[in-house]
Amino acid sequence: MMARITPSGNAGSKLVRAILDLLHVSKKMNLKALPPAPKRPQLPAPKPSGRPIRDPHWKPPSGWHRPARSKGSFTGAEGNSPFKLNDATADHLGLPRGTEIDFVNGTPDFGPFTHKGLGGQPPGTYNVDGINLNRTHDYNATVSTIADTMGMSKAAVREALRINKINLHHFSGDIMQLVPTNIHRNIHHSGSVHLEGRN
Repeated sequence: MMARITPSGNAGSKLVRAILDLLHVSKKMNLKALPPAPKRPQLPAPKPSGRPIRDPHWKPPSGWHRPARSKGSFTGAEGNSPFKLNDATADHLGLPRGTEIDFVNGTPDFGPFTHKGLGGQPPGTYNVDGINLNRTHDYNATVSTIADTMGMSKAAVREALRINKINLHHFSGDIMQLVPTNIHRNIHHSGSVHLEGRN
């Protein structure tokens, strides 16, 4: 049997009366359930950035360009492993003998060999918004990103790229690398423009 609690005195009875009045009012109002909260719009997933993941099943597609066999050889799967320069090529490019350039899913990662920014400042690799794998568009987008990062005018960036003999290299996704022209041109390759986009 439950014990009955009865408030004593005027304060207790006033409290009981207030609770009963509240219950009575809520029944009369016939309160309805609140409508569900509106769904929040789904934000698009962020574009992947950073070094791509090597696909172990990648195979060279038709028209894929590899470095000349006279310049070195792949240490593993063709187009998806490091390309080791022979001594003559390393000497010609001014790189240490035994240098390897890693290829990931058909495209060379020139990250270790990039020109470290402009004006001697890093970085030599930029994540550029709006990359669409069209050479002219992406060149201009990269120039804009460098200009904003370095506090330079676009004209000054273009001139610095020309004077320093720097090529812009599409590595993967939104990654653009500033590569010395002698390395970029001497290691024949397909960049992501050729593999994924258009010239």
